[in-house]
Amino acid sequence: MTEDSMRETMVHEDGTNGSKTRGSSYWRILKMATVIVLLLAAWSVAWGWKVYRSSNATLEQARISSAAMVEQARVEAEKLRYRERNPLSAEDIRSDRFQSFLDRISVDVTSQKIRLRDVVKARTKTDPHLEDALLNVFDEPLAGSEKPIYRDDLYEEFMIDVDVLIDRFKKRHEQVSGIDSLAEKVRDCFWHNLMNKHPPVESLNALIGQEELGDPLIGLALTLCDPDGGAKTQLNRVRDASNQIAEAEERYDPLLTAWVSTMSLGIQAQHYDADQFDTSIRRYMSAWPIAWCQFSQRADSVGRDHACLLRMLGELERLNASATMDFFDELTSSKVDGVPDFVLHAVAHEIISKVAWDYRGNQFVSKTNESDFDVYLELAAIANTHAVEAYVQRPELAKLATEALSMQKQLSKTPLSTHHWFRLALSGHLDYDPAFGAYSISLMPRWGGSESLQKKMTMKCLEADSPDGAVEMCNTKFVRPYLERKSKDESAIETPFNLAWARKLIPAWEKYHSVDRTYQLRTAVPSWALQILWEAGDFENVILMMDTLGEHVNEVDWVGHNMDSNEVRFVSELAKGESRNLWMTLHRQVVFNSETLDAEQLPKLRKNLDTIEESWLGTPNAIEACCPDGTEEDFANARASVERLLKNRREQLQLLERFHRGEQIHFTFDELDATMRTSGPFERADWRTIPQCEDDALRLTEHFNSGSGPFDESNEAAAIEEPEWDGDAIGGIQVRVDRMNRFFYLHNNTRYPLPARYEVTVTALKDEYSPYGMGILCGPDWNFGLRSKLNGMVFRFAPGSRYFYVNDTPDDSRFKTNYREWSGLKESDHTMRMRLDVGRRGYHVYADDELLHSSRQSLRTGGIFQVGRSSNRAYDIDAGKECIYNLYDFKVQKLTQGPFEASQTDDVEGQSSESEEGRTNEAMSDSENFI
Repeated sequence: MTEDSMRETMVHEDGTNGSKTRGSSYWRILKMATVIVLLLAAWSVAWGWKVYRSSNATLEQARISSAAMVEQARVEAEKLRYRERNPLSAEDIRSDRFQSFLDRISVDVTSQKIRLRDVVKARTKTDPHLEDALLNVFDEPLAGSEKPIYRDDLYEEFMIDVDVLIDRFKKRHEQVSGIDSLAEKVRDCFWHNLMNKHPPVESLNALIGQEELGDPLIGLALTLCDPDGGAKTQLNRVRDASNQIAEAEERYDPLLTAWVSTMSLGIQAQHYDADQFDTSIRRYMSAWPIAWCQFSQRADSVGRDHACLLRMLGELERLNASATMDFFDELTSSKVDGVPDFVLHAVAHEIISKVAWDYRGNQFVSKTNESDFDVYLELAAIANTHAVEAYVQRPELAKLATEALSMQKQLSKTPLSTHHWFRLALSGHLDYDPAFGAYSISLMPRWGGSESLQKKMTMKCLEADSPDGAVEMCNTKFVRPYLERKSKDESAIETPFNLAWARKLIPAWEKYHSVDRTYQLRTAVPSWALQILWEAGDFENVILMMDTLGEHVNEVDWVGHNMDSNEVRFVSELAKGESRNLWMTLHRQVVFNSETLDAEQLPKLRKNLDTIEESWLGTPNAIEACCPDGTEEDFANARASVERLLKNRREQLQLLERFHRGEQIHFTFDELDATMRTSGPFERADWRTIPQCEDDALRLTEHFNSGSGPFDESNEAAAIEEPEWDGDAIGGIQVRVDRMNRFFYLHNNTRYPLPARYEVTVTALKDEYSPYGMGILCGPDWNFGLRSKLNGMVFRFAPGSRYFYVNDTPDDSRFKTNYREWSGLKESDHTMRMRLDVGRRGYHVYADDELLHSSRQSLRTGGIFQVGRSSNRAYDIDAGKECIYNLYDFKVQKLTQGPFEASQTDDVEGQSSESEEGRTNEAMSDSENFI
């Protein structure tokens, strides 16, 4: 038996053992597989649990992150809530929330008239003059025999509250050496500021030296009294003061907190920083309700109420819609804690009237959208109710009577006329300037007043005897609208009132200058007074007025009023005898009334001029006798000045004579120099010859036709040679002026009789798309002439913006235009021939002989011919870019027939309207019945 068969036999014989071995192997494999499966299952469960926990953690983190984002968004939204520049709207006023505020201070309209009558009667008991003034509003003087209340009296009363601030200041710094002296200097600065006076230098320096104390009262005093410290310094002072109060508000008086927060809001608004401005708004909103509640617990003080109400309302416009709503909510909610009713109604009136006026706009009613005007009437009626109620609650305040006056002026729905409200305002305190300003509008003829009322109120102001002349200077509110109904280039001595007013103005200005003030009045009205005195030949008062103005005499609008300062001084101070009278006769006829001259009068005027020349220059030592204390240089200068005056007047007479003969006057250099004077803060104005001007225009045209990009005037300017003076050559002028904040006028001092034709050519060498250009103006003032009749725009060529202005321009004129675009004007058209045919019945405007605009309205210029470029900052365009213009080829010619003169009806003289003075008398009758 072989070895293999024996092994096989052995295996079979041991069959049982072989089967066990195979089973054991399978079992082991099964166990191993089970263990592996269990391990895999455990690992899977563990991994799943880990993933589950990780997912939960991620979800929790996402939830937390999402909540944080929501919170951050809420915080950011809360920050933006008061920063967005969205003003309150009519929808906000009509909202349930705002109406709920008004419900808290509801007005009993049915009894308001009776309550107002009772309040007015009570006022007549405390102010005896008021009763006579109300019953005779036009003829009674502004003040009675008893001393009236003035602004200074109110602020003297307010100083009692300031002394409370000073006492708490001393307690805060008891440890500081010399605190009593420092406190006195703080009070001194406050007093001078409230009285509109400059504080003593010693007191101001003492406060500056102690600024490191870090007290908010010193910061407020310096902010009020040290404007020369610089804008950044003022900002830091008021911000630091506000922060110091916020850190420990309980240490400070609510009055100090309210004033500091208000000053901070005003200054932060000028130097805008988002975070700090937001903080200032919130502090302003929280400070005033607390302050008014605190005031109600103190002794009654008209001065405190006046000062604080003006301060609070002065910055109310800084708040946007959300802030205004929240502030009004806080005020009205605090009514139960003591916020006075007059404050709530005054704030309600201020808020609602501003929104109403936003819909009304400053334009004429005819240009206000009908739906917007309806909204204005709706809101103004609500504001009117609260204005009257505020006065009923606090009749001692001139501010509240003035607001009611303004509402009566707008709606005529209060029980009293504007004249009575004005008297009630003066009863509050006599020198409340806004009352005079609001009332002056009511006395304008177009709003129901008359020139006689303007004159009467002007003289009443000048007859007042106020301590500092403040009431006397309010005459300007009434007399300026009266004077400016005429153009400055017209005669101003046609009525005795004008001369009487000009003489009375001199002592008023003397008193005004005798008081140390922190503000200055403009010299526009003294300019009129000087013209009237000069034209009337009242030389003594001319010199007195010039001496009274002192250094301000340089601010007089000499050119606008057709006066020459050298001429006025020489004739008034030095010229004597018959020659001076002859000169004034000549001046009045040639300068202010030349349009009434005819050919027969001119020879007589020339003879008078010869007589004057002989007296001033032909007589030996005549100049020396006029100024005996002068030097040889003074004599030479005086002689040169006189020669120039005589030469210019002779040129004017020759131009008028040629005009009457029907000649076309083509102005030479001498004629331009004699009859047109430049004015305005322009960069430069240089004489140019016609060939030079025409060459500039030709090269500009060639440049644009070649399409070679922007025109570089630097090379062109370098090639220009200064022209040699040739007085008989036809002349022009080159003007360099800022595109935005500068203006330029060529004022003509010769009035050509109508009808007449005026022509000028303008080449814009450089114009950076300015909304302004050069143009023809009829009348140099702002109230008449072509500028006024076209609602604010002159006939003006502005090639950079590709528009020819013949109509009014909206504020966003760069983007929307409601003025006419001339279809023939291209960007390359930088030269334009402008022509104006003007008569007594209307005018035609031509551009390159194409009729551009016509009107049947008279310009009322009497023949004045002006060329210029006006500018203001009404447009959101950067300044600082130069514009260059050539003005040349000036022509004037008499027309045989003016525009529209063939018409059968007189459109100019026949214009009439309902008697506005009659409407005033009717309203007065109703008010007198009420009184």
